[in-house]
Amino acid sequence: GEGGKREALRAGVFQPSHLLPTVTVEQFGDMEVARMRDDEQRKNDSLSAERRRREQTLNGRAEREAEEDAALRKQRAFDDFKDANKKGSGNSKLRNTR
Repeated sequence: GEGGKREALRAGVFQPSHLLPTVTVEQFGDMEVARMRDDEQRKNDSLSAERRRREQTLNGRAEREAEEDAALRKQRAFDDFKDANKKGSGNSKLRNTR
């Protein structure tokens, strides 16, 4: 009882009243540099991802416009065909050919 308490008090007498640092200043500096490099790498990765997304959007837009142009040309060609060939003017076995 009493002896264990006395030893615990004696061990705590010359202890600092604050928490001691767990890393040196050099180690902390190294950790900060590593953290900054990681942040820069993440920033560059996000910028390059954004750049790729933008390029894909532009490429997708160009492809979409080309598809729309092709569809428009096809529709116009069909409209021209319909103008040249009125309904019912095709080959028919039901009509008199006289």
